[in-house]
Amino acid sequence: MTEKTDPQGVIAIMTLPTGHVAATHADFERQGYGGFKLWEAQKHRAGDTVKRMAVRAYCSEMVTQHLESYTLDRVAEDLMQRGKWRITYRAIGYPDDVADAVERG
Repeated sequence: MTEKTDPQGVIAIMTLPTGHVAATHADFERQGYGGFKLWEAQKHRAGDTVKRMAVRAYCSEMVTQHLESYTLDRVAEDLMQRGKWRITYRAIGYPDDVADAVERG
């Protein structure tokens, strides 16, 4: 059982088809939003951030510096739908039932 003082967060890992890691992001913010549970908000923020980081890492800075977050997300989501990239989530400091929900995708 975790103590209330133990950190709780979600890590998002974007991988390429080869299994190489393209980007990672961890969200340990202690604040949810919009009626989401804390872990749902952390997962959402971590997923959005890791998508943008991966696109920026693999595309020209001359292009990505002029793109909005929505466009960066769409590029990453298109690559994910084509089976090129994948996000894996890991829960840190949460009970097993929450960790299972986080990691299911």
